[in-house]
Amino acid sequence: MARVVLTNARVFDGISSDCPEGMSVFIDGETICEISATPINVVGAGEIDVGGGTLMPGLIDAHVHAYACDVSTQKIDSAGEPYRTAHAIRMLGFALGCGFTTVRDVAGGDYSLSQAINDGLVRAPRFLYAGKALSMTGGHGDFRQMSEFNHQQGYCSCGTSNALCVIADGIDECIKAAREELPTRRALHQGHGLRWGGITD
Repeated sequence: MARVVLTNARVFDGISSDCPEGMSVFIDGETICEISATPINVVGAGEIDVGGGTLMPGLIDAHVHAYACDVSTQKIDSAGEPYRTAHAIRMLGFALGCGFTTVRDVAGGDYSLSQAINDGLVRAPRFLYAGKALSMTGGHGDFRQMSEFNHQQGYCSCGTSNALCVIADGIDECIKAAREELPTRRALHQGHGLRWGGITD
């Protein structure tokens, strides 16, 4: 891994309200080894003058919807998967450029998008996802317009789905809908000994 010294930096550590300027930071691979107000000399290390820019810990956004390509839930649904994916790629790249190194997708994010990120196909922050959200009929995830009376079947026998959510009513439907979502979320944790609903990897 590369060894580099960043110079002429304004440093915010996320704890103190002070942001000292003119600092030097030595990084070895993925480890910050030293922060100093005086020059740091490391044999063989590259040097980057950040021009007074601010160095800070990566930000975490704990509530995103990568596939939410519009504020209208009906437009999100009608846009189609390719369009929603293109939007997700742009949005996640923009988030990374703004300093967000981790995002948590709480409705809609899926294994396929996560795998594309892990394989380096998408420029994005670390991507944690929960699959589709579960909602009751008429609830937060029921995207029907007032003129629509019936759901379109398309998820599983437990209920219906849209781009971000699954509609499920009652104990049995919710259990089945949760089990439909479980395999994609478990895929992130294979080999880590994590327990999901009584199932141990």
